[in-house]
Amino acid sequence: MVNDLPPYGTLPRGSILPVRLGIYPLEDTLFIIPVAVTIFIFRLLMKKFFFEPIANRQKVTRKYRKKMVENMWFFTYYTSAVLFGCYLIYRFDWLQFTFDFSSVKSTLASFVPNMDPIYGNMVDQIYDEIRYPEFRYFYLVEMAFYLQALFGIVFVDEKGKDFKEMFIHHVVTIVLMLYSLGIYGHRVGFIIFFINDLVDVFLYFCKSCFEAGKTPVANVGFVVFTLVYTLMRMMFFPVMIYYAFTQPWTAEWVTAEGTSVYWLKKDPSVFPLALRFDCLGAFGYCIGPYNMLASLLVVLLIIQIFWYFMVLRVLWDQVTHGRVTHDPRYEEGADARADLQVINNNNNKKKKM
Repeated sequence: MVNDLPPYGTLPRGSILPVRLGIYPLEDTLFIIPVAVTIFIFRLLMKKFFFEPIANRQKVTRKYRKKMVENMWFFTYYTSAVLFGCYLIYRFDWLQFTFDFSSVKSTLASFVPNMDPIYGNMVDQIYDEIRYPEFRYFYLVEMAFYLQALFGIVFVDEKGKDFKEMFIHHVVTIVLMLYSLGIYGHRVGFIIFFINDLVDVFLYFCKSCFEAGKTPVANVGFVVFTLVYTLMRMMFFPVMIYYAFTQPWTAEWVTAEGTSVYWLKKDPSVFPLALRFDCLGAFGYCIGPYNMLASLLVVLLIIQIFWYFMVLRVLWDQVTHGRVTHDPRYEEGADARADLQVINNNNNKKKKM
């Protein structure tokens, strides 16, 4: 395990990596489950004693009150996660940017970090748990959050038209986090989750403003959200996936058992199951962990593209109607515009008072 490693800096790059026999050690599981329960209880308390009174003071209609309360909770969590993520980025010495604004191409490239420490130099990555202990706990708390969020979308939250996509997204996210931490691919995971959390800050802020009847703020915020979504999830995220499949440093993903870079192979020793750094397998067959990790990122991208079309649909409504008219995840346009008219009428009454 990590604690048995020699001091940082003494293990040469390209050395054979230690095998972690489980993708989630017992101590991590014992940490994640209680934290997930705690976050869920905290979520209920925040909704009842903080967010619901805010919604009542804003005179939000009953139909929109529950959504607004949920969205304020998600906005609060994602904002906290992004702020702590910024602190971690400040602490990391492996997240390196080279800024060059001499041309449009170099300016865009400036916002893509050096990929060598992220996808390569695996020897350094296995020391991250020792060098940045708060990073590991941040990762585990994120997993706990998505675990309770998965429980919420199945049993608590109002189900939108994208319920299946949201369910798949949460399952893939949890598997990706567990798996990336288990095979020392956590630097990739951290960047992906940070940029997704950053987008969600703007999303839930806009939705909260919309449901509170703050239409002008929601309109401006939605434009900003669309730009951030496009940059982070439609441009930066695909670049990360491209590097995941093309970087030559994948040769370093080796262990005493062999390389981790392959798609599928026979291995008679794998029976009935194997969860190793070099093998995710069952009944004599193994899937390559590295390509498995990259494939999970592709699944997330497909879901992000599906949601992007929803974003563009709302943006089109904003252009044609002069405002955000509805959330396509929940209602059809005509019904939503009628509900929005009620919100706007309440908002106008408050202005006249």
